[in-house]
Amino acid sequence: MVGRYGKNNMLRGRRTGETIQIAYGYGLFTGGLGFHYGALEMGMKIIPTSSGQTARQLKIMQDFKPRVIACTPSYVLYMAEEAKAMESTPPRATGKSASSAPNPGASRCERKSSWSGI
Repeated sequence: MVGRYGKNNMLRGRRTGETIQIAYGYGLFTGGLGFHYGALEMGMKIIPTSSGQTARQLKIMQDFKPRVIACTPSYVLYMAEEAKAMESTPPRATGKSASSAPNPGASRCERKSSWSGI
């Protein structure tokens, strides 16, 4: 299974040495662990933030400027809304977005209009 996540990252244009912020849970849902070990296999730098605590997620994005964030499309939208509510611009830290499966109502168009650069 780890090999699949590594191949998935590679096919999406991720490269060795890039930084990934993993905002999937590390509990019984194996998404966080799969992305973690797939990125590790590729030689990426990993920020294992787990899910939730949106203000902290945004602060980490501003401080460490990861190239990739692994989370659901709906969470990317939520983070963009929270950044606007905090009267700050969404961090332009990430150049790409990774997700395991699309969420209803979180189309590529909505993500781009809410958070440019992702």
